[in-house]
Amino acid sequence: MKISSQFFLLCTTIIFLSACAEIKPVEPAIQITKPGPVKQEASIIDVPIQVELKPYFKQADAAVPNKFSGKEDHCEGTSYSYVFERNPIEFSGKGNNLQFDIEGKYSLKVNYCPNCTDVFDDNGTCVIPRLYASCGVGEPMRKISISYNSSFELLPNYQLKSVTKLKEIKPLSKCEVTVFKYDATEDLVKEVKKALKDMAGDIDKKVSETQIKNEIDKAWKTMSKPMKIDKYGYLYIQPDKISVSNFQLNGSLLNFNIAMEAYPKVELTKNTTEPKPLPNLSNYLKKDGFNIQLDVIGNYDSLSRLLSSELKGKEIDIKKNKVIIDSAKIFGAANQQLSFAISFSGKRKGTLYLVGTPTFDNQKQQISFPDLTFDLETKNALLKSGKWLFNDKITQSIRGFATYNLKTILDESAIKLEKELNRKIDEKTAIEGKMSQLRVEAIYPMNNELLIRTNLSGNIKLVVN
Repeated sequence: MKISSQFFLLCTTIIFLSACAEIKPVEPAIQITKPGPVKQEASIIDVPIQVELKPYFKQADAAVPNKFSGKEDHCEGTSYSYVFERNPIEFSGKGNNLQFDIEGKYSLKVNYCPNCTDVFDDNGTCVIPRLYASCGVGEPMRKISISYNSSFELLPNYQLKSVTKLKEIKPLSKCEVTVFKYDATEDLVKEVKKALKDMAGDIDKKVSETQIKNEIDKAWKTMSKPMKIDKYGYLYIQPDKISVSNFQLNGSLLNFNIAMEAYPKVELTKNTTEPKPLPNLSNYLKKDGFNIQLDVIGNYDSLSRLLSSELKGKEIDIKKNKVIIDSAKIFGAANQQLSFAISFSGKRKGTLYLVGTPTFDNQKQQISFPDLTFDLETKNALLKSGKWLFNDKITQSIRGFATYNLKTILDESAIKLEKELNRKIDEKTAIEGKMSQLRVEAIYPMNNELLIRTNLSGNIKLVVN
């Protein structure tokens, strides 16, 4: 049977056009992927607080009399009267104890009767003339030193509590009456103790009026306010619990640390949610530092330009045929996989669609797509009109090219964040932060961008002057 030349020409043309037709499969469907929930560890925010106690010391000093006097009369034996004058109280703190010293001076008048009779007077009459003596009268007064010691604690309701006890009374110059061999110093010490018995209570009362809660509440409110962080949005510390360390005194300065348990986050918008009110104190939290979840956005247009610059002009030899890559584009996601469009030329031309799951190598700080493969529609198109292109060499080559090193973008983000964590909040308050690590926790292919969820760790302090 003869085939006409026209029919042969038609068949040849159909075969040629079929072989040379552009390969253009249907684009993969785009599906918006939302980031999954992330369990966030509590961050511990360290806030050093320093309180000047001098105003309270002055009040305590003013509450104690500057001059005391007393006497003790006996018909028989020794009788005396004294005057005690004190200097201003000197306060000095060290560790968790406060010591305050009182330097004073005293004068003492003494008289002595060896024997009395009640014949003439019910109160008694000395049978021989009394012997009189004195010290610090008509001459420099004798010196005496008194020391108290206070320990501090903060109650759950933020009231400062102190327990003050007399530590020592030390006569610096004794009052010895040689005329009748009598040392009146111990009697004086006994009387001074009586006179100062309420002093410890006065000190404790004044200390309890110290407004520690005001300072802590100020720090709490400061850490509850949103902080602007460059283009990333707002940092919310979100304190939840609070505790206080042991007190450390240095002179008149009371130092302690507030530890806030918080759940920091970064959001693009500033919200007006009212902060949580200051809670009662919890047990002191020894953990230090913070952990913040931060989302870094990689726009697909920017990523596409990087990918295209890597792939453009690359040649892949397949069965003596060349595949030349003209451009590459990331255009969306589906089922947590990114979709790639690769335009090519050579023996054939067209577009190949590939899908792959982004995987992050924490050690190398890079994203790769180890499962990158042809999209289902692309596979069908290749099997129909370009079977020779259906080759692992193409996917392997593109896997190698589609690798992104994130070290630069992560390092830049860490520098910007650390800069924002070191600034003054107001005239008396500054925030100090130090970044220790920025790591990737998860990657979410979104509709128009690649969301890289990172974790920031480091230390942060609030310095209140």
